[in-house]
Amino acid sequence: MKTSTAILLAFALISGAASAQAADDRVTITAQKASRGTTVPIEIDDIINFCSDDDGCEMRVSMHYWDEEHGTRRVASRESLLFVDDETLDWRTSLGDVSGTDGNGRTEHLMHVWACYVTDGDYSGFRNLGDSRASFGLLSYDEYTADCRVTIID
Repeated sequence: MKTSTAILLAFALISGAASAQAADDRVTITAQKASRGTTVPIEIDDIINFCSDDDGCEMRVSMHYWDEEHGTRRVASRESLLFVDDETLDWRTSLGDVSGTDGNGRTEHLMHVWACYVTDGDYSGFRNLGDSRASFGLLSYDEYTADCRVTIID
């Protein structure tokens, strides 16, 4: 893990803005609604390890409790396959046939599931800081007030 990513993730975990759980074949990242507008890092090593082999990886993105003001606690979700080249960081998802290149200076979203974004860009306080380095992240944005989760499965 790169030092800057490690520092961002450590800060997010300490501040309660994020959580991460890992197993041998999967990792789950959470962007809590309290941190909306700020990217929670996904370790680039996890993306490479899980998504750059012959069968890629599965991403499950879920938006949690987006309708609490109506007295319900629903979860909305989508899933997609992701393939990443471990040398060029070119990527492609099956949901919507979206493709891009990480670290190319342009923010590109791998998945946009209502208020939840898996992105290669960095955001802070709803401000897009661009895609200047090798990094992926999860973002809870302003379409709904919701916790967002991504589970990446090898």
